[in-house]
Amino acid sequence: MLILEKVWPALVSLFASHRYSFIKNYMLGGERERDSVMKLMYQPYLRIGIMHLAMIVGVLLILKFWQRVYLLVALVAIKIIIDLIAHLRKRRKAQKS
Repeated sequence: MLILEKVWPALVSLFASHRYSFIKNYMLGGERERDSVMKLMYQPYLRIGIMHLAMIVGVLLILKFWQRVYLLVALVAIKIIIDLIAHLRKRRKAQKS
């Protein structure tokens, strides 16, 4: 129960942000009409591949240098930056369409 008490603000924020993005971009922004089912089915696989590659490299770096906290912080920061860049590119592309 202690972990849930510490994590719930992040979970609520994540849920709220994804819900807002879904309603604003997909439902009201017209992505529903532009995106095909096949595109939506295959869209997550590139991100999943990148995520797994980052985890493997991160574990190898942790095993080599034993600086777990610093590498964890670096991996989280890199993931946030990559997600932000991908999100902004997708928004720009959606606005041009």
